[in-house]
Amino acid sequence: MADEDDDQEQDETPEPPQRLFTLTEAERVRQELEPFLVEAMDCRKKLAIKDLDVGLLDFPAVIDNQDVYLCWKVGEDRIRFYHRQDEGFAGRKPLDPRDPGPGDKVQ
Repeated sequence: MADEDDDQEQDETPEPPQRLFTLTEAERVRQELEPFLVEAMDCRKKLAIKDLDVGLLDFPAVIDNQDVYLCWKVGEDRIRFYHRQDEGFAGRKPLDPRDPGPGDKVQ
């Protein structure tokens, strides 16, 4: 039972008091944070069609003169797949396993 009391004491660490701002301080911080907030909002819009639960990244590329996305998923050791821009993840196709050289089709 003594262990339970110790756990409860550790969980009840008081939070630091909330910071209070004057109007001038709040306006200064708002001006500093606004560009970051706008950028975060833009990023969220761009990622709204991506599956963050799975952790997908698409990189625009050209293969055989066709606009495609090089497609990587968290957990994969390297980019191994691509898909046409109108196909999405379900249309992933394997890339040639060789590293691209100057004459290869991946640009």
